[in-house]
Amino acid sequence: MSSNLFQQTHQFTMTHLSQKKCILPDENGEALEGNDITHYMAQLENTWKVLGDKYLSRVFNFPEHETAVSFIKKVSETALDEGHVPDTFLSYGEVNIVLQTPEVDGLHENDFIIAAKIDKVYRELFKGK
Repeated sequence: MSSNLFQQTHQFTMTHLSQKKCILPDENGEALEGNDITHYMAQLENTWKVLGDKYLSRVFNFPEHETAVSFIKKVSETALDEGHVPDTFLSYGEVNIVLQTPEVDGLHENDFIIAAKIDKVYRELFKGK
């Protein structure tokens, strides 16, 4: 099968991270590294940063404090629904989100799923503005 035909027949079976659900990580599981992290990063907004292959972080900027607080509430609802809650830091008009999976002492697919869902929350917050 040619590469192009393979891509055409399989592109519809790939589920975007924002459509996936978090799973309970195996405590004996291993953290993602190298090419796996690169693969997942390609599916996120390019402002996410990987810190030391252990953390995923992004800073979101807002025109006013109230919008930042509203964003945090929506992120919290999304994260609680998934059972995977990020560290969230608020300063006036700025929210820093940091993700990590303690069970694997590093990054897990769940971190990237939540990051994609947070990107979606951010886009929806500013839709039509």
